[in-house]
Amino acid sequence: MFPTPEWGPAVDRTTVAPQCPNCGRPMHLDRVVLRTGGLSDLTFKCGECWVTELETSCTKRGAGGG
Repeated sequence: MFPTPEWGPAVDRTTVAPQCPNCGRPMHLDRVVLRTGGLSDLTFKCGECWVTELETSCTKRGAGGG
């Protein structure tokens, strides 16, 4: 068995994937980079066009989802 990955509090699993600016299809979450201070960067990729989009969090996520 593989260990269950531990997601830090900075990962917001309720984030809605953006639509591809090229074809309009929903993009898939490709990478999550946890940064210092409880912030994270989310990279989305279109499976059809291979277009990528980066979303950078501006708010700190803490206990209680705030």
